[in-house]
Amino acid sequence: MNDTELLLLGWAQMVALEFLSAESEYLIAKQQIESALNKQFGVTDISLTSRMLDVYRVVYTMNGDTKEAVFEADDVESIFE
Repeated sequence: MNDTELLLLGWAQMVALEFLSAESEYLIAKQQIESALNKQFGVTDISLTSRMLDVYRVVYTMNGDTKEAVFEADDVESIFE
């Protein structure tokens, strides 16, 4: 997994935590990850397009190109442990 994907995974984990609790610390952490993705890799317009039993799909724009990252639910939800 490259650095962009690792940060996107962290972003998806913050979204998963927001599903459970609307605490502001998760929103702040997600915004910090978005900022790092934008500054370091030119990533914008990040959104969770689907959450299924086994995967999370994240769509984003990187340097003008729309891309998708798919993460196993176990990887995203490992933040709960």
